[in-house]
Amino acid sequence: MPDYKAKLERIFRLRLETFDWNCPQHITPRFTEQEVTEAVRLRRLQPSNLDDEVRHIDEMNRQKQADSDAMNAAIQATNAANAAAQQQIQLQQDLANMPLQQN
Repeated sequence: MPDYKAKLERIFRLRLETFDWNCPQHITPRFTEQEVTEAVRLRRLQPSNLDDEVRHIDEMNRQKQADSDAMNAAIQATNAANAAAQQQIQLQQDLANMPLQQN
């Protein structure tokens, strides 16, 4: 290592089985401690914002389901009223078409 400033005094020959790439002596910091602290703080806030959003979406879905259930109930009631009206009309037509009996 020609640009390394230390004077070479000894050599140790090692057989490595594991190693750590995170040696702080040779790692250039990319972020200041303040930048990391701010990023972590914002990340910790995010789940609560997501939780709020999930709760809001759940509430909207519950409201839509309630609206859908109410609409279905109204349709069923209308269909039942139409069926009853059809029966009434059919009875009136049947009575109108009956021959009169003379005694």
